Amino acid sequence: NKGAELLNFITQLVNQIEIPVIMIGTEDASKLFEASIVQGRRASGKGHIAFDRFKNDQDWKAFVTATWPFQWTKTETEITDDLINEFYEQTQGITDLFLTLYALAQREAIDHVNSGGSKDEPITVELVRRTAKREFKLLQKALENIRKGRKAGAELELALTELRATQQEELAASDSEEFRREREQ
Repeated sequence: NKGAELLNFITQLVNQIEIPVIMIGTEDASKLFEASIVQGRRASGKGHIAFDRFKNDQDWKAFVTATWPFQWTKTETEITDDLINEFYEQTQGITDLFLTLYALAQREAIDHVNSGGSKDEPITVELVRRTAKREFKLLQKALENIRKGRKAGAELELALTELRATQQEELAASDSEEFRREREQ
């Protein structure tokens, strides 16, 4: 089993270098530790923290509120319960998805102004919904499964990997376009 081989390699490495290592992975990765008493003991020897998605409660509201000041838009948008709830609906409380959607919604607001739209760059419920619909196309099935209480593990991981690859390509393209424009000036 490739997973067991990898864990044995990491165990031997940690034993040789004598430096503590923190294992981080998905729920599917945790199954590797459950298969062996030795690996399970090593993984939970210093404690095991399982970080699941947020519920739409006070913790979610505190997380979004703490993140909210990191706005790139010229027009600062005040946080509202409607925005908090819409972000939850579109991300199902998954931290990575929230941070991604928050950044993408701001980029869309800025792009709207730069393309001759309004002078303001507010983050609105409609903007969040529209951005999620366009940018999270690959995630919709997995998010719907979560909304309905079904597991979406591997499906969600695959969609997130594809989303990140697409974002990196878009970022590289926009960076090179911006670099080209700066050189022409």
